Amino acid sequence: MAHRHFVAVFPVLLFACGTSAVSPDSGAALDALDANDAAPIDASSSDGSVATRPWIDTHAHPVGIHTQCNTQACADAVVATMDKYGARRAILLHPPSPANNTSLNGESLVRSAVQLRSDRFFLGVGGCDLNPQIQQTDGVANVTSDARNAFATSANQLLTGSGAVVLGETAALHVSYELAHPFEQVSPTSTLFADLADLAATADVPVDLHVDAVKQTMSTPSFYTQKSPNNPAQLKGNIDAFSQLLAHNRKARFVWAHVGRDTTGDMSAQLVGPMLAANENLFIQIHAVFQPLQSSSAIVDGDGNIRPEWLALLTQYPDRAVIGSDSFFTGAEDNDAKSLQQMQKFLQKLPADLAQRIGCDNPVRVYRLPGGC
Repeated sequence: MAHRHFVAVFPVLLFACGTSAVSPDSGAALDALDANDAAPIDASSSDGSVATRPWIDTHAHPVGIHTQCNTQACADAVVATMDKYGARRAILLHPPSPANNTSLNGESLVRSAVQLRSDRFFLGVGGCDLNPQIQQTDGVANVTSDARNAFATSANQLLTGSGAVVLGETAALHVSYELAHPFEQVSPTSTLFADLADLAATADVPVDLHVDAVKQTMSTPSFYTQKSPNNPAQLKGNIDAFSQLLAHNRKARFVWAHVGRDTTGDMSAQLVGPMLAANENLFIQIHAVFQPLQSSSAIVDGDGNIRPEWLALLTQYPDRAVIGSDSFFTGAEDNDAKSLQQMQKFLQKLPADLAQRIGCDNPVRVYRLPGGC
């Protein structure tokens, strides 16, 4: 467990290899803008308002394409907004960078952001270094031993002495929202994904994996092809391959990012349930938003109410879910509160004991977090 203690301070750099899209006009992440509008939930109940429920945000970003949060003032402002919406801690990761963008500089940016408020932030590693290496193997039948050795060396360097609690963000399918936002697609059966599973099992840290769900090869929804020319005409099926990856090493914990946010029309409770039943090493990271497709499969409806089939799923698997806001922090409350507020709204609609498990207990156990919730 020695890798859980920080031993080095990395310089703050002026650039990153980020991939996550934000609106050029507002500086807010597109994923954050997907959050439904809702009245703020007051942090206290002294005036009769509903008290916030505590939770740990297992997926947030201090770095994006158009913005980054790497000053003390920004970190402190983020923590103040987290306090307002009940987020006790947050795991910071780099978005999944594409194949041509491998860089330890972006990893250093995230590490620096974590160290600004190490009392509230945990570190995720690999989005800016390991994921690009995985993306480079797309279509490669035989990954060379040199490439595999380089990948293992990178992973060990990122983990050793860093205090990292998760490997990620990585991506098997990541649709594009704008020109500067890359499309990424590589089969979960890639050799380097299997190697990542083995490395994660040895280090006893989970893998954060972005898999926009596609049961069978399908035409890319026009929502995406109209937004970005990066998206191809078709999306390849990936659920069977994902199941094979999960079976590769049952000691490797995988956290399926953004579950409940339906990006393809296939992310339904009917799909996720059997995956959980068949794979005890799979955990789901809830992103409780109606967007982007406003589909009937999303975990919440247009009013933010939890759909019955999803509530039944969470009740059946109360120890297998966590919450990730997918926020792109800027230090500006009007941006940072958007998704945090939606996650608190979601927690308020759960039974109290289930909210405690999903919000606090499960993240501590799945990510081996010191200090509790």
